[in-house]
Amino acid sequence: MGPLVAVGGIHVPGDQVRQLELALDALCEATGFPPGEEFKWSPDKRSWQYSNLKWDERDEFNLTALRTAREAGATGIVVMADTTKAQADSTARSHEEDVTRMFLERAQNHLPHATTAIVVADRPGGGRQAESDFLAASLAALRTGTTYTQLDRLALALSTDSKISRLLQLADVLTACATGFVAGESKYAPRIFTDGVLPILRSDYGCIGGRGLKIHPDLRYGNLYHWLFGDEMFVRYQNGIPLPHTRFTAYQQSGDVA
Repeated sequence: MGPLVAVGGIHVPGDQVRQLELALDALCEATGFPPGEEFKWSPDKRSWQYSNLKWDERDEFNLTALRTAREAGATGIVVMADTTKAQADSTARSHEEDVTRMFLERAQNHLPHATTAIVVADRPGGGRQAESDFLAASLAALRTGTTYTQLDRLALALSTDSKISRLLQLADVLTACATGFVAGESKYAPRIFTDGVLPILRSDYGCIGGRGLKIHPDLRYGNLYHWLFGDEMFVRYQNGIPLPHTRFTAYQQSGDVA
């Protein structure tokens, strides 16, 4: 597997957005975060979190935050892609745009009929031009849909600074932990992924792979859905095959994947 690029987020029911934001803020205050200090999966070395919240205490904080979100009815979705492989949509201008489209497709499919949602994203690095380009591409996708899906349940895309949104900070923890776990990071990610991220991920047809967490191209990496998430079937277009399967790589589990 080559380098991975990932996009992820959490869906929060509209009547729970304020309460979950306040609950996460209260958790930060009880843990000792200074007012306005954000939490991240990989905090800056100059931050309060890096110096004061380590090892088991940081694990417990992340697990409590994820459990709080799950109890509020939140659902996680993460999409990642091997950047050495072909894009899912050849019209996407980059792998970053490709995984963003795949993420929006899954956000659309997660929403019940006759409901709509607003997508709020962290501001991308690179300044105002990068932010404008990201929003323009996202809004274009919302207007026209993608090659595979009409995004008519996603009403609007906005961006804001993650420093002022606990929900975006939690999305960072979920996405970064999931990406690290799939990439094979074995020191920090496994416990948080297994006990905190996995229970909150979207599932469909009894499967997380391709739904709550997609690894593109999954026609190559489909067996990872079994070894990493516990899926017993690979389901696509309502057709399923049992996992692990010889058509995918990693048919046999190696010692590095546990």
